[in-house]
Parts: sequence; C-alpha cells; structure tokens
Amino acid sequence: MKNKLKALKILVFILIVVTLSFRGWSSSRDIEKRSFVLTQGVDTAPDNTFSVTYSLANPQALGNEEGGGSKGKESAIIYKTRCRNLWQGHHFIQARTEHPLFLGHVQTLVLGEELARQGIGRVVDVFMRAAETRLKTWLVVAEGEAGKILEVAPKPEKLAPLYIGRALEMEDYLNVIPLLRVAEFGIRLRNPGEHPVAPMVKAGDDELALTGLALFKDDKMVGKLNHEEMHYFFLTVAGKGHMFKRVETSAGDTFSYEISNVKRRVRLHRTGDQVSFSVLLAVEGNIVEAVTERSLRDMEFLASVEQVITEALAKDCRALLTKIQTEFQVDSFGFGAMVRGRYPKLWAQLDWDQDFPTVPIKITLDATIRRLGMVSE
Repeated sequence: MKNKLKALKILVFILIVVTLSFRGWSSSRDIEKRSFVLTQGVDTAPDNTFSVTYSLANPQALGNEEGGGSKGKESAIIYKTRCRNLWQGHHFIQARTEHPLFLGHVQTLVLGEELARQGIGRVVDVFMRAAETRLKTWLVVAEGEAGKILEVAPKPEKLAPLYIGRALEMEDYLNVIPLLRVAEFGIRLRNPGEHPVAPMVKAGDDELALTGLALFKDDKMVGKLNHEEMHYFFLTVAGKGHMFKRVETSAGDTFSYEISNVKRRVRLHRTGDQVSFSVLLAVEGNIVEAVTERSLRDMEFLASVEQVITEALAKDCRALLTKIQTEFQVDSFGFGAMVRGRYPKLWAQLDWDQDFPTVPIKITLDATIRRLGMVSE
C-alpha cells in the first residue's frame, strides 16, 4: 500500500512538471522570431499627438564583419509613427513588423526637447507600467527632435542603436556626468523635495554629443545647463566628477587642474521654522599642464596656486547654485528631501517650491594639489 502511494505521488509530480513545461514551451518564441527594440524616441506632434520612433536591431546586418560607415545604418531598422497615445503607436509599428516587438532590451529612452518642456510624466508612466520594459533604461533629452538621435549611424559602433546606451554607461562609469535611469527618474518625479535631471544630447552626421543637463520641475523641463555647468552641478550635488579647471594667477602663470577625488558633506541647520544648508567640498587633483617659470616645488608658490584653484572652483559652484536656485527655482540638489526626512512635521508646514529660492545655502570648497606630474619645474 505504501509503495502504491509513493508511486502515485511520483506520478503526480511528473505530470505537474510535464504540464508546466508544456505551458512554457507553448508560449516560448525563438530569439530570431522577435523584433528587439533597442532605442525608443518620443516627440510631440500637431493636434496633441505623439511622434514615436523605434530603432530595432537588424540581425541580417550583424553577420557582416565590416562595421562602421554606411554599415552602421544597415544594423538598425527605424520605424516612425504618429499616435494619440504611446501604446497606440506601439501597435501601429507592430503592424508593420514581421515578428512581435520586444521592449525588454531597450537601452535608451530619448525624449524631444519640446516634449520635455510640455511635460513627460505621461511618457514615463506608460514606460514604467509595461511589464516587459527595462527599468534600467537610460533617460535622455534631445536637443531638437528625439527621432533625429535615433537616426545617427556612428562609425565606431556596429550596432547603431547600442551606441548611445554604451556611451552613457561609460560616462556613468567614469563619474563624468549625473545620469538617471527611467525607474530613478520616475521615483524623483513623485518624491517631494528632489527634482530630477536628465542629460541632453545633440545629433551630428555620424556621432552624438553630450551638450548639457536638462532641469525639471515636476515633469516639465524648466531650464538647461551647458556642458561646463553640468560638471559643476555633478561636483556639488554628488561630490563626484572628472573635470579640468584652467586657472591663472595674478602674475600670469596658468595651470590646468584635473579633479581626481571629492569628499562632500551637507549640513542641515534649523532655527525655529527656518532652515539653511552648508555644503563642504574637499577637492583633490593633479596639475596636468603648467605655463610658468616658477617651480612648483616651492611650497609657498604651490600654496598660492592651490588658493587660486580653490577660489576659482568655489566661485563657479556658487554661481551655478545661484542660477539653479533663483533663476530656475528648482531643487535639483535634493535639499528638500533632507528636510522632509529629518523634520517631517516642519516639512508639512513648508511650501518648498516657494521657499527654496530664498533658503540660505553656503558652499565652502578647499582644493588640494596631490600630484605635480613627472615634471614639477
């Protein structure tokens, strides 16, 4: 009896495994029978519609070992459509493709500048609701139309749609610019006291250029920083950034200072119902170029150069803070999130969007020269 019961349990187990496996096989699809969307672009269009662009991998072009040039264009298939909503556009493009579209490998979501200024909350919401979308997708804003970015065929990259994603990953690895993925961007859209940012890119004939940073208030782009200001923003907001600073002394000596390490500390001060902040930046770097007749081995001269570098960097960081705080009036730094986390009752009494432009914020910076290079004279 026990043997029969044991045999029955084994039989039931086998039937369950076979049934589940059969369901998996019946719903599976060979990789060559999918259309992989690698980059997605969204622009505004007349009559309150969207212009949607998909860049799909072209498997037939990948067999050619000669990459670059005109071959880059053949590695991607571009589809464009106009629609009332994004999923309608998805189905319009699906009707023109041979295989089912798959969004699980989207590397970059590119949004047109006009769309960004009108509001992108609807686009981000749709993107995050789809079950198969990749929430680690990079989000960038195009200078001009997003569709133009997807049409770029870079020479170094064989699979053109991957070019922008890999370029952004390298920038993120080098800590050069502030980057947000779609999931992080969506969280900040719903996080009071911390407005999101996104890199801006511009299309050339066969290359893309990173041109600056888009600043958002709620889901609308309210301003942008140029390439140099973007680096100072990253330095101030995250205590990171690989950048160079050219300085000149009162005697006419010029130096190029490369930042190699930053330590950042932010202090929140409260006096009654008033708050203020102190941002402390300890910067270390190297002299990578010098035009001077004096020796950097002279400790007094070296100290004077460090002071010039300190003053120049602090001046630029303060100017950037003033521009963001008073001109654009957005808390892209996330100071409000600190107040909300530490003093929730006080936060409930504040109107941060109205209060932030007048909140006292003090930036203190100290720069140190760590290396003089192989030639220190």
